[in-house]
Amino acid sequence: AGIHSVADFKGHTVGGPAGAYETTALNEAVKKINDPATKMLTFQSQSDSFLALSQKKIDATYTTATIATHVINSGKYPGLKIVGDAPVDPDYCAFLVQRQEQGLLNYVNLFLNRQVRSGRYAELYAKWVGTEGGPAPDLTVSGTYR
Repeated sequence: AGIHSVADFKGHTVGGPAGAYETTALNEAVKKINDPATKMLTFQSQSDSFLALSQKKIDATYTTATIATHVINSGKYPGLKIVGDAPVDPDYCAFLVQRQEQGLLNYVNLFLNRQVRSGRYAELYAKWVGTEGGPAPDLTVSGTYR
């Protein structure tokens, strides 16, 4: 038993933070099920969603792998586990730099390049995200960089 895919939501109460893209995708999945016993709840924050999940007020939520791994490893919400991939676009973390800050932009690009080439990026990915779903994703666009 348990929830391992969208079809398993039938008859369960699921939820997520109001306005988050994962919650929007979860709501669309619930609508497709078209079952009055399947309920969708929204919360003020992601922390409220995890609390509701740990208190069994909801049976499942969508979140990114990085956040799910951190929440589980924190020990704040005992009993939570990752049971599958949410059918949403990947969530990429980013460094944002103002366009006119060319020196900082060059530094950040060099820093990231060195992290990937040295293997540190893969180490950090394995530590903080985990490699159950495979190795760290490539940060380049195929056919664009040498």
